[in-house]
Amino acid sequence: MKNKMINDKKLLLVDINYFKLIGEKFLESAELLSKQSNFQDHIYSFNILISQAVEILGKSLIAIKILAGSDASKEEILKNEINKKLKLLKHRLDKILKELPEIKKQLNIVKVEFFINQFLKEYYFEIINIKNRKSLVIIKDLESARYSSLAFHKNVSVINNSNDVLQFVNKYKEEVNRLYEKIKQKI
Repeated sequence: MKNKMINDKKLLLVDINYFKLIGEKFLESAELLSKQSNFQDHIYSFNILISQAVEILGKSLIAIKILAGSDASKEEILKNEINKKLKLLKHRLDKILKELPEIKKQLNIVKVEFFINQFLKEYYFEIINIKNRKSLVIIKDLESARYSSLAFHKNVSVINNSNDVLQFVNKYKEEVNRLYEKIKQKI
């Protein structure tokens, strides 16, 4: 029975590894778009890719934490535990980061604010930089990035400092990967 539990956990680990890889590939695609000479023509795609990268990378770390900490012995039960938690978080980056205090600490994220009004739906990541100054990284909410002006909360602001966003999300990815590998060794 013990070997079956190890096999089921390792089997599910393959799925979580693939899930994390998807998040990394979304980030790579956003980086490629940002280098295009006509980048502003691709800002909507960039915003979707960034939002999804942050979501999936964070959720993959949450998933592996659940996997490593679970006493369940069957793949189906393990998957249900993970899916139940991830479903509660929806696409909300603020809720995902709330589950990852170690990421917030390492990246000096002071606050993640979900800002919403009739024209905007986005996340403000307030960060303390090396010079002890606060800076703000803005990441669009998935709904407003996908549906733009047809979204319930429109995405009328498309101005985005892509370099700051990419720098932040790359640091986020590095920290997710560092913690992920540390937890993976326990499985």
